[in-house]
Amino acid sequence: MTIRRDLSGVAMEIELQPLLQKVGRKRIIRTAAYNRRSRLILRLLEKYRGEDFGSNRVNVTWGPLLPRDVTKLVTNEQVLVQGGIHSRRRAMSELGVDNPEAEFTRWLEEREAILKMNRELTGKPARGGVRERGEPPVEVGEE
Repeated sequence: MTIRRDLSGVAMEIELQPLLQKVGRKRIIRTAAYNRRSRLILRLLEKYRGEDFGSNRVNVTWGPLLPRDVTKLVTNEQVLVQGGIHSRRRAMSELGVDNPEAEFTRWLEEREAILKMNRELTGKPARGGVRERGEPPVEVGEE
């Protein structure tokens, strides 16, 4: 299907709606099949290689069919995370991050490094010492 006219994003989406619905139905069927296949592969690996995958789940992630307004999506996810409705991992997943778990781990490490730097900086005396805070200077040798 080729669209030879200049259409807005919404108009294009309406025009492509039948195709989008067809792809959506196929993705539902294939997601179930891919999940089943992944579970079978993990069971075979556990059985013949003795590896333990425990409760690891495999999730099929499909990319968007049409371009998305990422700015609006990011803003929405930010509000949902700040409101406690979505977790950071869920927001990353919604934004298309390949491995939200690894990204969250990196975020935690980065946050800890920033907090450590802040603690080190606030533990040192201010640049100008006590004078900048409005306290009178103390002379050495005064009692």
